[in-house]
Amino acid sequence: MTLFALAESSFDPGSLYCDLPDTAEVMHDRTISDLSNFLEERAGYYDAFWIARTHNFDAIADILGDSVAVANTPRIILDTEAIAAVRDAQRAALSGVEQHFDVDAALAHEFIQAQRCDTIVAVSSDEAQRLRALTAM
Repeated sequence: MTLFALAESSFDPGSLYCDLPDTAEVMHDRTISDLSNFLEERAGYYDAFWIARTHNFDAIADILGDSVAVANTPRIILDTEAIAAVRDAQRAALSGVEQHFDVDAALAHEFIQAQRCDTIVAVSSDEAQRLRALTAM
C-alpha cells in the first residue's frame, strides 16, 4: 500500500506512519504536481487506486487516465467518506434562510466523474441508496 497525499503535509514523517502497518509506504514529500511522473515510474505496479472524497478524484481523474498503461489499468475505487451534496443540503435546511437547494443537481455535479470509477464506497446505507439512484438515471 502506498499513501500519496495530494497536498503538502506539515506532519513529521514518523507521525504519518504511526497508524499504518509496517508494510505501508507514505509518499510524504510529494504533492499532486508529482503524481503524473510518480505513476509513470510505477506503471503496472498497482492493482487499485483508492481515492478518498470526490473532490480529490476530480483533481486527479485526468492524471490517472493519462498516466496509467491501458493494458494494466488499476481498478479505481472512490471512497466518498460522505456525500458533500447531502451535507450541503442539510446545512441549507438548518440555516433557516429561505433558499432552495437542488440536491439532485448538486449530486450530479459532485459525481460527474464517477462513471470512471470501478467501485464507489459510501459511508452509510442511505448514501449508498442515493448513489444507486444517481447511477440509475
